[in-house]
Amino acid sequence: MKKTACVVLVLACAGLARAKEPVEYVNTRIGNISHMLVPTFPSIQLPNGMLRVTPPNESFTTDRIGGFCLSVPSHRQGEVFQLMPVSGEASALRPGWSSRLDHAEALPYRYSVFLDDHDARVEMAPGRQAAVYAVTFENNKPHFILLKPKQKGWLKIEGSTVSGTDDYHGVTVYVYLEFDSPPPSSTRRSTAATSAW
Repeated sequence: MKKTACVVLVLACAGLARAKEPVEYVNTRIGNISHMLVPTFPSIQLPNGMLRVTPPNESFTTDRIGGFCLSVPSHRQGEVFQLMPVSGEASALRPGWSSRLDHAEALPYRYSVFLDDHDARVEMAPGRQAAVYAVTFENNKPHFILLKPKQKGWLKIEGSTVSGTDDYHGVTVYVYLEFDSPPPSSTRRSTAATSAW
């Protein structure tokens, strides 16, 4: 009787295990660092998708993130727009966007990371022509989303949306962002727009 109970229990537990999808076996970090070559960095992109994002710590040689690019138009040739979630008092915001990172996970279809300095989890998933970014703050400090064009361009904040352009080697790249709520305030600092959501 005891043997039967154990076998039934093992079979019941085995039935709960979900089979992995083939995409879950992809290692986005294969071929990562060579001392003589540019490192291979993971690209989060749907096949033939218009939007490609890479983790901001693509070289994996530091424990810091300097902001999230909203797209990489050409392989290894630069980025457009930059986003950084921060928390703390507005008067303490620094122009150097940086945070220590932890629990980074780069999959072909999703990237997530925890920003230690701002107690925020950032997740992104690309679609065919757009992407979804989710920021979850885990503290009670004031929260901000810092946005700016990476090269030269402009941003316009209207209600809970931000639109703008960035110049990429003579090509104009457009952005349109929708937030789940309008910011209580927004300020501009030179070409960068800093918005509090």
